[in-house]
Amino acid sequence: MKNVGIICGGFSSEFDISVKSAINIQRNFPDGFETYIVLLRKDGWFVKLNTGESEEIIPVDSTNLTFKLQEREIQIDLAVVFIHGNPGENGKVQAYLEMINIPYINSGPLASQLSFDKWYCNQFLKGFGFNVATSIYLTDENAVVDYD
Repeated sequence: MKNVGIICGGFSSEFDISVKSAINIQRNFPDGFETYIVLLRKDGWFVKLNTGESEEIIPVDSTNLTFKLQEREIQIDLAVVFIHGNPGENGKVQAYLEMINIPYINSGPLASQLSFDKWYCNQFLKGFGFNVATSIYLTDENAVVDYD
């Protein structure tokens, strides 16, 4: 049986929504897999277990995505990245998973980073002849723009 880590949380204000979404994914995951909610927080990686009426948070060794569960070591074999914002939507987690040789079911780091930054994504697509809305890129919050 494959152990699937549903990686959620992250560093954005959508942390809680990401966790709720991951729990929903876990509830509806196909049979034949053991699924674990893997929280990524600023203070580390953790597995969130619901054991009856309580919740248990177990540290994860982020160098290889393993954790101890009742005296045995569990290895995450496959990951699903479901972090809203940084560092999931922008491809950082996927790049890290590639570095530690953990396969994942998501777009790769480059595609994620490109689509995360809407300005650069539009410029990229424009280079291939796609029509994109006319826009300007402001780097100064006090900039005055003349649209004439």
